[in-house]
Amino acid sequence: MEVSSFSVNDQGITYRAALGESPFLLPDKRFAYIDIVGQSLVISDATRILNVSKLQFTPTAISSYIDGVFVLVAADGIVFYNSITNTVEDYFKCRLLNINERFNDCMTLPDNTIYISSMDCDEKKSIGGLYKFNSGVFSTLLSNYFVVGNGLARIQDGCLCVESSKSIIYSYKLRNDATDVSEWLRFEPQSTPDGIRVINDILIITFHGAKEVWFMCIHTKRLIFKIETKNFIPTASVAFFEAGIWTLHVTTRLFKNVENSGYCLSYRITT
Repeated sequence: MEVSSFSVNDQGITYRAALGESPFLLPDKRFAYIDIVGQSLVISDATRILNVSKLQFTPTAISSYIDGVFVLVAADGIVFYNSITNTVEDYFKCRLLNINERFNDCMTLPDNTIYISSMDCDEKKSIGGLYKFNSGVFSTLLSNYFVVGNGLARIQDGCLCVESSKSIIYSYKLRNDATDVSEWLRFEPQSTPDGIRVINDILIITFHGAKEVWFMCIHTKRLIFKIETKNFIPTASVAFFEAGIWTLHVTTRLFKNVENSGYCLSYRITT
C-alpha cells in the first residue's frame, strides 16, 4: 500500500474543530463530522468545508443520514437533526445512564439498530457500557464495564468495541442481547486505541495522542500499513475502497500552535 495523494480541508468556510470525531460518508464524495467540544456538525469534501451547523447539544457520533436528516448520538440520547432547516426533529433521552456517564461512539446496522458505547466523563470509574437503541427504545447490553468505551465496528458474528483506558479491543457477540464479551486484542499501555472501522476485512485504527493511522488484517490481527500524520493528532477515520484505491478521511483535534490542526485529512492509497 502507498499514499498517492493527500489533502487538508482548509479551504471554503474557515472552521477548526476543537475535537473532530465520527467522520461519515455522504453522497457525491462529501463527508460529515462533528466537533464534540465546539458542538458543531461539519459538512465537507476533501479540500473545502462546505457548511458548519452550530448545535444546541453535545454530539458524540454520527449514526446515519438520509435526505438531509442526521441521526446523531448526543451525550445523553439520540437526536434526529435536520441539516437543511437546522432544527431538531426528534430527541430520545436515555434514562439508563449512570451519573457522570455519557455516550461516546456508535455503530449502526442495516436495520437502523444503533449500538452505543459509553464512558465515565472523568475517565476514572468503570461506569461505561454498551447500549442498544431501536424504534425509540434504549436497552442495556453491558453495564459498569468500561472506563472509556470508545470506537465500535461490525464484524461477522458481532462487533468490536474499544476500551481506551485499558488499551484493549473487546469482541462482543450480538446474540439475543446476551452478554458475551471477550478480549480480542490488547495493545501496549502506551498505545491507546481510539476510533476503529472495519472495511473489507481491514481494521482501521486511530490512537489517542499518536500521529498515525493503522491498517490491520482483521483475521491475523497484524499491521499491514501505517500512515504517519506528521504534526496532526488523528481522532477517527472513515474510508471506502473502490477500483484498487482506498479513500480515507481522518478527523483531528485542535492545537493552537500546530498549523491546520483541527481540520480533516484526506488520503488516497493505492494497493
